[in-house]
This record gives sequence, C-alpha cells and structure tokens, in this order.
Amino acid sequence: MPFDPSLLVYGAIALAVILLVEGVYYLFLDVRSRDRNPNRRLRMIASGRKREDVMVTLRREKRQQRGGLGGLYQRFDRLITQAGLTIATMRFILIMLALGAGAVVMVLVLGSAPAVAAAAGLAGGILLPFLFLLFKRKRRRKLFSQQLPEAIDVMVRSLRAGHPLPTSLALVSREMPDPIGSELGIVVDEVTYGIDLEQGLRNMAERTGHAELRFLVVAINIQSKVGGNLAEILGNLAGLIRARHRMFDKIRALSAEGRFSAGILSALPWVVALMTNFMAPSFYGDVYTDSLFMYGMGFGVVIAAIGDYIMYRMVNFRV
Repeated sequence: MPFDPSLLVYGAIALAVILLVEGVYYLFLDVRSRDRNPNRRLRMIASGRKREDVMVTLRREKRQQRGGLGGLYQRFDRLITQAGLTIATMRFILIMLALGAGAVVMVLVLGSAPAVAAAAGLAGGILLPFLFLLFKRKRRRKLFSQQLPEAIDVMVRSLRAGHPLPTSLALVSREMPDPIGSELGIVVDEVTYGIDLEQGLRNMAERTGHAELRFLVVAINIQSKVGGNLAEILGNLAGLIRARHRMFDKIRALSAEGRFSAGILSALPWVVALMTNFMAPSFYGDVYTDSLFMYGMGFGVVIAAIGDYIMYRMVNFRV
C-alpha cells in the first residue's frame, strides 16, 4: 500500500494544534476570577500551595539554566520573566515552533509558494511571539510605574508607624495588586528563606527590568550602610517618581500630533499600494515578474523602513 504524503500534513497540523492548546493552557493557567486576594501570589498561596513552591514558580528559579545558545537563551529567558509569564522557556520555544509549523502548513495547503510559506512561518513562529512578549513587558512595566509611588507611600506610612522595613514590604505585598504585590511578596519570601534584603531587591529589579525601581533599591542600600531617616528618603523618592511621570505625560501630550502624523505617514504607502492593487490589479501584475520591479520594491521597502525609524526616534522621548 503506497504511503500518502498528505498524512504528514495532517499529522503536522494535529501536532501544531495540540502544542498550541497546551501553550494557551499554560499561558492562561493563572488567569482566574478576582477574589479577595489582590495579586497572583496570594491567590496561589490561598489555593493551598506552599510559599516556597509559589516563590520558585513566580521567579522561575528552575528555568534559569543555560541553553545551547548561551547568552541568547539567557536574554530570551529574561524577556519571558520580565513579561510576567511563568511558563518554561523551552516550552515557549516549542510553542513558537508549533506556531511556525502550523503557519507553513496552512499556507502550503492554500497553494501558495514555498517562499511565502517560509515568510509566514517566520512571522508566526518568531515575529508574533516576540512582539507578544514585548507588548506584555511594556504593559507590565507601565503598570509597575503607576503602582510604585503608591507602594512607596504605603512603606513610608508603615515605617513612620514604627514597623521595620521587611514588615513594610510584607504589608505592600498583601495590599497591592499585581505586578508589584507579587514581586515584593517574592522579596519577602526570599528574605524569609535566608537571602539578604539587598540581594532580594536586586533580584526584583532584574526580574522586572524597571529603571525607577533601581532608585528604590539604591536608596534602601545606601540607608542601610550610612543610616538616615528611611521614611523621609522614600517619601522624597515617591515625589521624584511622580514628578518624572508628570513630565513624561506632558511630553507625550505635546508630541501627540507628531506621533499621529508619523503613524499616518508610515501606513500611507502600504494603504495606497493595497488600494491600487485592489482597484487595478494589472498595475502591479503586468510588471510583477520583472527583476527591476523586485529591486525597486526592495529599495522602496528599505527607504520606508529608514523613514519610519527616523520618525519613531523623533516623536519618542525618554525621561
């Protein structure tokens, strides 16, 4: 009985679907209905899990291992951590491979060229997951920035009431939602299991990749070495962070028109090309096979990408 090659296609589709479902399950495993516990760490503890197991899961301790690509693997692992995901790095890579394989198979089944299928595989298996991680990290950092001044204020009030610093951190971890509630809760658990407070704060800064959090770490470290009124120091730090946020919001408001214009100018060539191809297919179809056309299109894409990058740099500011 001759072997049917279509079985390989169906098998690849089935494997891609299975890995995709498993990946979605693990990605959203911790998404539960909101209850009295304000953050994920407290919900995991309330479900009956041990604090040590929760700490290892959230900080992805067992997944911080070197892979064959060394530094590249470590940077990708750090990106997953800063995005707030607890999924294993190798499992996420398998999901990416499954998405890429599924995109290739779907494009081939639709009858497209192998080059188009390869481009679809790269987009579905590398580009989209990477953009997803960048989006998650950016949103998490933005939320962390909004929560940090309030968390510092809670710490200041606790310190002025006579509580030590670890107790103040524990209070914030119980009262604040994610991401700062769980992150400070991890610091409290690390200190409980013997890690120095300074090291625990540095670990939190590395997990989040948040620049303003390093101000808090430096302030606490300096105060622990030279002394001083920690409550006053942290109160001034909260005011400084709020002033930075106000300045950043003002700059974004002033540059809103430029960012909107940059978005229109970036999208306009592609919109015009799609509309032209839709209204007059022969406009591009008659010269599609000409080698000069492909070189010209490639040159146009490169020039457009350079222009988009320049406009992006002109309308985006760092405070």
